[in-house]
This record gives sequence, structure tokens and C-alpha cells, in this order.
Amino acid sequence: MSGHNHGRHHRPEDFDEFYAQGQQWSGNPNDSLVREVAEMTPGTALDVGCGEGADLLWLAEQGWTVVGVDPADAAVERSRALLDDHGFAEQSTVIAGDVADVEGQSFDLVIGFYVPLPEEDTTTVAALEQLVAPGGTLLWVHHVGHAHAVLRPEQLANQLTELQTIKVDNVERQVAHGAGAHHKDDQVLLARRVD
Repeated sequence: MSGHNHGRHHRPEDFDEFYAQGQQWSGNPNDSLVREVAEMTPGTALDVGCGEGADLLWLAEQGWTVVGVDPADAAVERSRALLDDHGFAEQSTVIAGDVADVEGQSFDLVIGFYVPLPEEDTTTVAALEQLVAPGGTLLWVHHVGHAHAVLRPEQLANQLTELQTIKVDNVERQVAHGAGAHHKDDQVLLARRVD
């Protein structure tokens, strides 16, 4: 676990430093994304904290029109390059920023994997809900037992006022390499806007 410190990854400059060290993730889509989204009808999707773009690429391959936001310029550049290299530049947008930068838009699917939102960030929770289109889905995943004070899926479910929680489950994940390989269990929130 040397060199792995989630606590420092909360400011944009920290994310840039993290990604400056080279490729950080496995390059594969997250297990929970594939499991929860594979049977959904493709539409528009937002990936909050899109990282190096593996989830965006998988969604685009399934027919989704994708938007990714990430605070790290290096991550945004890698995501754009990955999507472009696979022929998805026309159905994708990746921007440096956060949910405030896509305010006013709505998506059929909003996802967030291991996003270090502070536990008390009610403003971002409200913004996330507003981004989910009528009939749309929110998929939020974080590590179980993570020691840092970040918003967990179960906590997020308790703060939702406009979305209906479908499930909050703990699941085992299979990641052989990348910065997250040492985390074995995730908590998954699936919620929908039913209006």
C-alpha cells in the first residue's frame, strides 16, 4: 500500500499530482457498473469523477452518449484520448470540473465510483439528484470500511429526497491491478427518479 493515500486526494491539485504518476487504474470498467447497467436501455450518462475513462468507454460501447467530469486535467486528457482512440469522440464529452459544471443538464444515468465527496456535502447531493432525469438512475459506489470521511452510498441513500432508493448492497469486487486493487469490498447504491 505504499504511495496510496486517499486522504490527500480532495483538492484539484492533489488529483493532478496523483495522475502525474502515470496510469492509476486497471483500464477495465468497474464490476458494479457492468452488473447494474448491462441490461439498461442506453441513453445519456454522466460519470462523476470519471478518472481515466474506462467506465465512459464501456458505456459508449454499449450505446450510451457519455459525459465525464473530473477535477484532474491529466485524467480528463486520458479519458478523451481513450474515447477518441476507440472512435467515440462524437458521442462523448469530458470536462475538467465537477457536478456544478453540468448543472442544468439531466441524464438517464448518473454514476460515481469512489468519489471522495465529504460526508457533509449536502449541496453536491442535491446537485446529483437534479442531474438524474425522470425515470433515470443514480449508481453510486464506494469501498466498504474505507477509513476516510467521505460520503458512502448508504449515507447518500439517507440524504436523497427526490430519488427512490432501489437497493444498497455490499458486494465483493475483483480487481487484480491498479491503485484500487487492495480494496475487495464495495457498497453499491442504486436509486431512481420515479416521477
